[in-house]
Amino acid sequence: MENMPRLKKDYNDRIISALTEEFGYKNVMQVPKLEKIVISKGVGAAIADKKLIEYAVDELTQITGQRAVSTISKKDIATGPKTRVPLISPEVESNKTQALSSKRI
Repeated sequence: MENMPRLKKDYNDRIISALTEEFGYKNVMQVPKLEKIVISKGVGAAIADKKLIEYAVDELTQITGQRAVSTISKKDIATGPKTRVPLISPEVESNKTQALSSKRI
């Protein structure tokens, strides 16, 4: 496989053998595989300033090469009429093929 991504080749050559040795796996199929990689960043101060979300999304986009999606938590930090504060965090999710073939990592 000449066109194998750099990180995938490194995982196959170096990391699989290290995991096999460290945990005593008898078969290569017992070694965990990368299914997906999620990169997220908590921006708690974005409640007061919405521009912080845009800066965090741009930063994650530059790191990963994929557009980040901002998410709002399903539950608030505290309950009560005056203390309801949602958690806001942008995140990028990619499957193993996209993540391992990224030129930016």
